[in-house]
Amino acid sequence: MALHTFFFTAPEELARPPVGLEFKDLVHQDLFDAEAAARHEAACKRAMAGVMEQCDTRVREKVSLDGHVGCVFERSPYCHAVVRGHVCAVFAGEIAAWPGHDQVAEHHDAFVRGEPLPVEDDATWLVQFYDSFSGHASMDDVTEAALRALSRVQGSFAFVLYDSLTKRVWAARDAEGVQPLFWGVTDDNRLVFGTHPSKLDGCNPTATPFPAGTLYASHDPTLCHSPGFKGWVIRGEHPLPGHLLSFVPSKVQTATHHWRGVKAVPRIDAEGHICGAVYRVASERGLAQES
Repeated sequence: MALHTFFFTAPEELARPPVGLEFKDLVHQDLFDAEAAARHEAACKRAMAGVMEQCDTRVREKVSLDGHVGCVFERSPYCHAVVRGHVCAVFAGEIAAWPGHDQVAEHHDAFVRGEPLPVEDDATWLVQFYDSFSGHASMDDVTEAALRALSRVQGSFAFVLYDSLTKRVWAARDAEGVQPLFWGVTDDNRLVFGTHPSKLDGCNPTATPFPAGTLYASHDPTLCHSPGFKGWVIRGEHPLPGHLLSFVPSKVQTATHHWRGVKAVPRIDAEGHICGAVYRVASERGLAQES
């Protein structure tokens, strides 16, 4: 299947790399530091501009949200992005059915009736899919519901979604790994995703394939804050960094264990230094050995 190009970037405050992928430790940034915010916005623009130059001028597009988060993509029937309200999503692939919706049947019925398509592209479907989780009370419930739903999606996909209201970033790749997706961390700790490794040149040596059958979920734990010279921040119970979770069902399920685990394999450079990690969904044999 041909590569469908997109690139997504977000700063560490919004999308923290999981342990092992982080390039280096940075000094903590003040949430109310206007200069730091301006640097983040400038870094986002530079990253997007660099990728735009590599894309086909006839179909390239870009979208940005909050100034700190942005994506570049080459629009096609199998690659598109959408911004709807406070949610931005970029999607590559082709879905036959989202949970509860048979897209092929719904589009066929609309065509027969001479009506507009219910939803024009999978990026819009993705946002609707995400909105369906808004009724869950806790972040853990939202994440578990997303894992259950992703395990039932029929089709191939690679996507990244950002919610500027909850400061949540999701990224996922189909369980078969049909759609390519790579990720890495820049030297200023921006987490980036891309469907082609050439778009992640600034992430060496951390750039690596995103593991098939997993969901990356990062959430800003800030509950409330007050700006100013004596500003304060109240954080939630969930620690940083982001989490990488499998939505591949385990054959050995218990009341608290439904999915296969995710393994991190350290990457070693020619000098013997650790330079990131490669992640993969654990095999059932590996799970049996751990239990």
